[in-house]
Amino acid sequence: MSRAVRAITVILIVMLSVVNAGTVLEKIGKFYGRNDSTALYGNYILRNEGETLVILDKSNSSSLVRKGNIDTGGLIKDIVVSGSYAYIADGENGLVIVDLQDVTQPVIVGRYPSGDNSEGVAYANGYVYLSDSTNGLVVLDVTNRQHPQEVDRYAIPVAYDATVVGDLLYVAVGADGMAILNIQNRAHPVEVSRYATGGIAWSVDVVDSNVYVAAGTKGLRIIDVSDLSNPKIKGSYQTNYYAYDVKVSGGYAYLADDTGGLMIFDVSDPANPTWKSTFASGGSAVNVTIESDIVYLSDSQKGMFVISVADKTSPVKIRQDDTLSGIEGLTVENSTLYTLNGLNGMYAVEMNSSAPTIVGNFTYYDQAYAAVVRGSTAYVAYGMDGLVTVNIDDNTQLKYEDSINFLGNKTQDISVKGSYAYLANSTGGISIINISDPTDIRKEGEYDTQGDAKGITVLDGVAYVADGGDGLLILDVSTVQMPQKVASTDTEGTASAVFVSTHYAYVANGSKGLCIVDVSDKSKPSIVGETALDGGNAQDVYVRGDRVYVADGTNGLAVIDVRDKTHPLLLQYFDTVGDADSIAVDGDRLYVGDNINGVHLYTVPSSVSSVTDISSIVSYLLF
Repeated sequence: MSRAVRAITVILIVMLSVVNAGTVLEKIGKFYGRNDSTALYGNYILRNEGETLVILDKSNSSSLVRKGNIDTGGLIKDIVVSGSYAYIADGENGLVIVDLQDVTQPVIVGRYPSGDNSEGVAYANGYVYLSDSTNGLVVLDVTNRQHPQEVDRYAIPVAYDATVVGDLLYVAVGADGMAILNIQNRAHPVEVSRYATGGIAWSVDVVDSNVYVAAGTKGLRIIDVSDLSNPKIKGSYQTNYYAYDVKVSGGYAYLADDTGGLMIFDVSDPANPTWKSTFASGGSAVNVTIESDIVYLSDSQKGMFVISVADKTSPVKIRQDDTLSGIEGLTVENSTLYTLNGLNGMYAVEMNSSAPTIVGNFTYYDQAYAAVVRGSTAYVAYGMDGLVTVNIDDNTQLKYEDSINFLGNKTQDISVKGSYAYLANSTGGISIINISDPTDIRKEGEYDTQGDAKGITVLDGVAYVADGGDGLLILDVSTVQMPQKVASTDTEGTASAVFVSTHYAYVANGSKGLCIVDVSDKSKPSIVGETALDGGNAQDVYVRGDRVYVADGTNGLAVIDVRDKTHPLLLQYFDTVGDADSIAVDGDRLYVGDNINGVHLYTVPSSVSSVTDISSIVSYLLF
């Protein structure tokens, strides 16, 4: 056999080995995610949960029934319905067209990649006007929905939203305000005029000769367009927060004002809009859909609210659907997944049924980052509130037990061993808490790590601390009152989490990816291998056998083979679409938390075969 043939054989073996190694993880599904948009379709309400389009039967507004859903592959920003089709601005994916004729089984029938970041969508007579935050306005012929065709681009710096009225298209063009385009020729818009609204124009609605603009820091702006060539300000209302969306119906304007919630204005006299009431959604209100006296409010942190506005001075919440936005951490115990959602606290999600169901929620003052469950207590790393213990005997009624904080330091991670909880307290180092009585917890030890303690794992009396920019720190905590430094090593990244298996510490190392540290001699830790995960931000790590799973930010879930610790091999990425930041494992189920796009669920075998050891084959074939 010639050396060239042998070399080719080696390459083929390596390729087959890598392919075989990359087939060990299977995605089961995805649930929940940030709600940014809603739309009406007959007796149904469409809403997004991150990348998922969800169809709900709204026949009874107090008990919405999920009928069907479909993942679009992008982060849904806007939805408009015409006939039995939904036209979706799908973030970086551009336009997605969904057939809604069978609401239990919606089908994607067409796509068009606009090239950047689609924010808004409008439809008129076979044409879609796609608002893009970089490429301006993209005009698509969708008479053949399976094959949308780009026919024009209108060169404006940015477009966030558009509304069609007759032969006119009104566009929210960010810092440039509001633009009016003539679309008598549907395929080729022609600008008529613009008006600088001040602030950032995010959305527009039109009634008669008035354009209502949600203008960011400038609140509500009302523009008189009776003379299309010369728009003029008619009225305004300066809100306290940030106006993202506006809809007008029956002489009232409904404004999504970020942390200000839903604001209702009497605009029967557009020159003098009058505030009537506010509904505080508690998060960040970003989108409004109105039908008669019912408002569907999208809150990017709190989910979707169904609100009765029959009395404009006193809006009433009919129901709230949490959608698990802002996931910071996960833990799972006894078929219940506990998600840590920042200011939204901790949720209990029952996983026994075919459809995961939120059954309980616990909130405190600051942000929930991580948790460990032992028996009937969840020990929660609660940011500036420190450690909070929560009784979980009944997941539908999660109850406060006790708490302890650490003088303004942010508790970000927790490890529990025996009667002690070990806390990573950011710039406050680590604290050791006696939790023998969850209703009466007390500090017994602490250590100033000098860095930014983000993650902690304790094993056999040794604490391994992911200490931010200071790398990996090893502490002897066998005497809890007096932790002692054993050694440290600079990982040259931002150490955010650490998992210890046999004689190795696997560090999620921020923009530097995965760092593998030999800790067989704890007094002399040595870096033996690294994998740079380009463009990501490694936040969490889990190890099983010769596989390492890394929550790698916008890269999603990275699967890495570490049979050869000195040359870890990236096998595959699983795109979570948003920002993957946490991992939890229960048997053969691996959960990945995405800060924007909910929870992604995979199966992983209890034992996995590694990449074939080909060293002997290489030696034989080449030499």
